[in-house]
Amino acid sequence: MKKHITFFFFFILFKLSSAQISKVEQHDLVVNLVELIKNNNLEKLKSQISFPLKREYPLPDVRDEMDFIKCYAEIFDSNLITEIVKSDYKNDWVSVGRKGIMFNHGTL
Repeated sequence: MKKHITFFFFFILFKLSSAQISKVEQHDLVVNLVELIKNNNLEKLKSQISFPLKREYPLPDVRDEMDFIKCYAEIFDSNLITEIVKSDYKNDWVSVGRKGIMFNHGTL
């Protein structure tokens, strides 16, 4: 499960562009991400990702948008989607300096 989540971590890193972000920007990123996942908006989600996405071995990298669509259910299984959708921005998401945003104490 955690290996599948590597993708999501890279997504957040891409969006943050390695710069520390403000609380408002962090809030907006998290809210946007949660909404995209909640609404299963793969078209918009895939458009915000820089490909290829590297994943830990033995998982293959996600090469492009078509590959992302095929792997989506593997990366975001129903348990993770439920956790993300029910998450509380103030308690479940924290900034990790220049590394990005962490969800649920490292689940993501």
